[in-house]
Amino acid sequence: MQTTIRSRVLRNALIAATICCAGTALAGPTPAEKCQAGMSKAAGQYSACIAKAGTLTDPVKEGAALTKCHDKLQDAWTKLEAAAVDKGSSCLSTTPPDEFATFLDACVDGVAAAAGGNHLPTDVTTCNDDLGTCNGDLNTCDDDLDTCETDLGTCESGAACGNGTVDSGEDCEAGNLAGETCASQGFAGGTLACAAGCHFDTSGCYATRFVDNGDGTVTDHQTGLTWEQKTGGCPAGYQASGFYDSDIPSGGEFALTFDSVGTSWTGSIIDYSTSFPNGSCSGTTSGSTFTGTCSTGSETVSVSGNVYCGGGGMDYSWTRGSSSATGSGSLYGNDDHSFNFIYTWTSSDNRLNGGVTVDFLDRLNGVQTGLCFTANCDWRLPSIQELWTIRDATAPGCAGHTAACIDQSIFGPTAQDTYWTGQTEAGQPPVAAAVDFASMVAITDRYKFDSRPARAVRKGLY
Repeated sequence: MQTTIRSRVLRNALIAATICCAGTALAGPTPAEKCQAGMSKAAGQYSACIAKAGTLTDPVKEGAALTKCHDKLQDAWTKLEAAAVDKGSSCLSTTPPDEFATFLDACVDGVAAAAGGNHLPTDVTTCNDDLGTCNGDLNTCDDDLDTCETDLGTCESGAACGNGTVDSGEDCEAGNLAGETCASQGFAGGTLACAAGCHFDTSGCYATRFVDNGDGTVTDHQTGLTWEQKTGGCPAGYQASGFYDSDIPSGGEFALTFDSVGTSWTGSIIDYSTSFPNGSCSGTTSGSTFTGTCSTGSETVSVSGNVYCGGGGMDYSWTRGSSSATGSGSLYGNDDHSFNFIYTWTSSDNRLNGGVTVDFLDRLNGVQTGLCFTANCDWRLPSIQELWTIRDATAPGCAGHTAACIDQSIFGPTAQDTYWTGQTEAGQPPVAAAVDFASMVAITDRYKFDSRPARAVRKGLY
């Protein structure tokens, strides 16, 4: 009977200790608090262990059982302290397990004595008082837990990704970007989206609107259009050759090749005289005029001349000391993307069948050769709205009428002129709409038999 009462008391004490410790766990225990809870549990297990050992009638077996109880307590203490250290902390208690064992032994003996009719020790009475306080705190804890669980339920039912409301910790909800855009996120433009987890998806945003593709085209990320990039045109990339008369000293041939941007050239001189060595030449280009020198052994000959892009010709003059000579020749080459070229819109019936089709669009789309520009055969004239999107009134020189109103660093050299669109003016069959890149009057029109520059585009719709 004494053993049964003793066991029940111990069991109730263990339950109370476990519940008291649970209050701490609910708040998210620290490593030190976990150690505290573990020690309480180990103390309870130790008390139960020695109580059970006390029921043995054989002194030898009882002694062996008690030793095992002490060893288990010591082992539990060691592991709990090590676990706290691993977490960068330490246990709150510095009392060694042997002192805990001594106290618990006395407590168990006192409980057993009280169960036999004696008074409880003073320490145990204090323990009971503390237990009452603990139970009061536990009741308060339970009340707080009920409130917490109620608040949590409210929170979970309201503040959750997918509820349509941008809550704390979220960037957005489906269909609700909270007023944000790609621009507000530091991009040049694009389409901002809401990804899973209610966070922004910026994959549709772009850092730069216009991008030079490196193949003679420009992509506009805002409209999705791909534009033809213009070049310096004749004489850029062209070649010329011809003959010169006597006096250097007897006559010969001169040939040159202009670079891709039309600012420099290289060439050669082949003189028919055996006494005058052949030489290499180089120089600079300004518009249709070129100047430079040819080195022939120990001599240097100066040369200057002009090329005629419209007529395909060249003339030049030499200077060798006090002697001079002249020559002429032919200019070869073709650049479908030259900003200097101009075209008529129609050749008959006000239809789009003029030079802008035959000499420009058909060439880009490989009508005669089967070779399309950038391997795309759908190049066309833009609409007014499309052409307007690349006009830039803030471009250097636009306001002062000294340069075309477009970013030439991206779109290439552009004439200060009106550019054709593919649209006929409403109610005016002989007139086509145009966009002016030379003045502040941007949208205008021109008679279709006029000759004007054009810039091709693909993708997008009229």
